[in-house]
Amino acid sequence: MNSKGLCFIGILTLFLSSSLYPHGEDIPGPNSGKIRMPGPFHTEVVRSKEKEYKIFLLDMDFKNPTVSDSTISARIKTDKGEKELKCSPIRNYFLCKSDALSADSKGELILQPVRSSVKGMEVRYDLPLLKSEMNSHREVHRHGE
Repeated sequence: MNSKGLCFIGILTLFLSSSLYPHGEDIPGPNSGKIRMPGPFHTEVVRSKEKEYKIFLLDMDFKNPTVSDSTISARIKTDKGEKELKCSPIRNYFLCKSDALSADSKGELILQPVRSSVKGMEVRYDLPLLKSEMNSHREVHRHGE
């Protein structure tokens, strides 16, 4: 095999191996929630109450949650249908409430986030989000410390 072929295989291996690992999605966020990376920022979801979720829009270092110039569209999809959640900015997070579907329902929480005017891709969280799941890891994201 020539050097171009080896170089190609090396780059392909590097690309594929890095894409196999989530961007910190296996470790709870700074608020002990589930993390996803929809773009150049992270979303963190924390189950607040029976039919409520706190959604934090974090920077690349899992810090500085903001609602400024930001929006979140959220819906729950189950085998019984799909329901939009009502989301309101509160301090540094969005509080999203469902008036119909229980947070214990099996399905997906689907988010369409915009953080500081930057639109992210749609992200999905498997439901139910259990508090014991979110706190199951001792390590949390603390970049730059």
